[in-house]
Amino acid sequence: MKILCPVCGKPTDRLIDGLCPECYRRSRRIMEPKRDALRVKVCRKCGRLYYKDEWLSSSEELAMSVEKDLPRLVKVRGELRSARVSLYIDKGFAEVHAVGRADSGIDFFYEETLRIPLKTEYSICDWCLGKVSKKKSAIVQVRASERELSNDEKKAVYKVLDELSSSGNAEALPWDVKEEAGGLDLYFSSPRAAREVVRRLSERVYFEVLETSKKVGVDGSGHEKYQSTIRLLLPHIARGDVVLYRNEYFLVKDVDPKRVTLLNLSSYEKEVYMLNKSLLSRISVIARANELKMGVVVYTAGDKVHVMSNDYKVYEVDIPPSARKLFQEEQTVGLLVLENKVLLIPSPP
Repeated sequence: MKILCPVCGKPTDRLIDGLCPECYRRSRRIMEPKRDALRVKVCRKCGRLYYKDEWLSSSEELAMSVEKDLPRLVKVRGELRSARVSLYIDKGFAEVHAVGRADSGIDFFYEETLRIPLKTEYSICDWCLGKVSKKKSAIVQVRASERELSNDEKKAVYKVLDELSSSGNAEALPWDVKEEAGGLDLYFSSPRAAREVVRRLSERVYFEVLETSKKVGVDGSGHEKYQSTIRLLLPHIARGDVVLYRNEYFLVKDVDPKRVTLLNLSSYEKEVYMLNKSLLSRISVIARANELKMGVVVYTAGDKVHVMSNDYKVYEVDIPPSARKLFQEEQTVGLLVLENKVLLIPSPP
């Protein structure tokens, strides 16, 4: 006897937790992350990688170490037959490629990929530590207002450092980079090198600057020594956030050193504004990108889209005709459920 799936409406021989096997597979993952991120140290001098109390000589060795550590990193639902890890250190994530099934009621095995954020911290390995001076006369603190730095913002900092490293000017590089208080601290041997990094970074991201100086001692000649601290404060909005501006809801599509691009979540039209303090003071963050629910478009009809969220609720949302191409059946989308409104966010945000 055939049973109709309450979500997709297709006939099926059996239901798993009230869903047909295909809808169950879409809504229940084989793997769920136990950790918010995979944390790895990178030696700034030689490129060695540090994970679980061990310096490793290559990304292949690191991938093998992470694979052995998967029981600590992911929770498995159903049956897992195999898993392998791919690392994308420069892009800030790792992927676990698995073959299995989320429930024994599914009569086939399938592939699934879980993406885990990969957070890197630049340091000095044991082999290189003795070669580096510990003099720190300038610190650049990179922070974001009311939030942590995003992966894109951290990449912008490291891109500047990579460019300086490629130029062969070792004295312009920081001796150490640490993740502190949701941001980055860069330690330099000279204020001049610190300001050069700030200048280059200003070409990539928008920030406000506050520079202070404090006395830290006296050198051998009797001259006072000072340490400069340059604080860079990035805006409170970031790509992927949902914000309120002029009593309308927007998705932040992009933030560059001069402009912010917003997607109107009523008309789904892009709007571009010059970035400045006045504009930022009038924008309120409603939800961060990582706070959005995820859902799957299960049905579209005219100006209505039916979306099943990851907590198995189905929402009917009206969209303008011009936005139909953004929401196709089986497409993953973002959801923000407000008191009197449901916002659909195209994927990727």
